[in-house]
Amino acid sequence: MNSLKAAARLLCLGLMLISCEEQTESYYVGMGTVETADNRCAIAFDNDRTLSVADDALLRLYDADKPGQRVITTFQYADESREGSPILLHSLYKVLTKPFFHTPTEQESDSLGHDPLRLTAAWTAGNHLNVRFKLLTAPYAGKPHLINMVLPEETPDSEGYLQLELRHNDQGNPAAAIATGYASFPTDGLPEGLKGFRITYDKEHGEKGQLTVTLGAETEPAPEAPRHGEKPSAIE
Repeated sequence: MNSLKAAARLLCLGLMLISCEEQTESYYVGMGTVETADNRCAIAFDNDRTLSVADDALLRLYDADKPGQRVITTFQYADESREGSPILLHSLYKVLTKPFFHTPTEQESDSLGHDPLRLTAAWTAGNHLNVRFKLLTAPYAGKPHLINMVLPEETPDSEGYLQLELRHNDQGNPAAAIATGYASFPTDGLPEGLKGFRITYDKEHGEKGQLTVTLGAETEPAPEAPRHGEKPSAIE
């Protein structure tokens, strides 16, 4: 009987140790750009580290396995040593990635929309201008919201800032809940000596908002970790 009790205590201790190991499993969060080499995917994270992906199934599931696609992901290292280890993706957010919309015509400008949103952060990293915003949508919106960063003038202002407009067309979707979205815009080919960006956007009740991004001076906000299986709001 004493032997059975001792064995039971050892079994309980073993289960506790397993539980503790599971609870201390480390996950990391990062934002970066998808790359491909030798038919394998990697992510060039904004902290200048490029890590190969052990299994790209999650990237393919979200149609995010194309080179140049921006993503936010939670991941862990396949090897505990971490040095040279590929990563295992746990959850993924496909960041809207598209070029600036240069000098739209009047008709194009109308289709870009003036529906309200709230720009909550903007920063440069990974050779992109990145923005985080909130908008009103519905869990099962009919059409994707259209998000664009408009560059009306190619020349910076007298202080060295490019004037930009973050435009939103809700395409008539119901405004039932607040959703957070991200978008990234490549900064290649912009004027040399650029000091930064001034982004205007349409707020609620017809008001205008503005956010200034000074190159080299802004602090990159920590991306919000996507939840496993979470579907991002449909935006294009």
